[in-house]
Amino acid sequence: MYAEWFTAIPRHDDEFFGRILADDWVYTNIAGEVRGKLEYLDYIKQVPHDAPANELGAFEVRLFGDIAIVHGDYAVTSAAAGARDLGSRTRFTAVWIRRGGPWQALTHHGSTIAE
Repeated sequence: MYAEWFTAIPRHDDEFFGRILADDWVYTNIAGEVRGKLEYLDYIKQVPHDAPANELGAFEVRLFGDIAIVHGDYAVTSAAAGARDLGSRTRFTAVWIRRGGPWQALTHHGSTIAE
């Protein structure tokens, strides 16, 4: 799912994000800015279509029934122009939920990994 997410960003794939992000999804980025689903879609439109996908590093999923807690990290490529966190590594925690249908992202929080 994350590999598809990362490739969907430079494609500005509203259909993918419309399906995968819960309507009440909350994203807190490395600067502490908070965005909902629609604000996130506007935010990623700054990423050029030819930007390489972010690279997923460590990844752990813990299941609790219809809730999944995901911990991991990813590299944000320097070619992702328009993003404030260029060329950085980000550690994240995300919550996914299944509400009688497919899994959806409910929240995501990212922090820059210090060098």
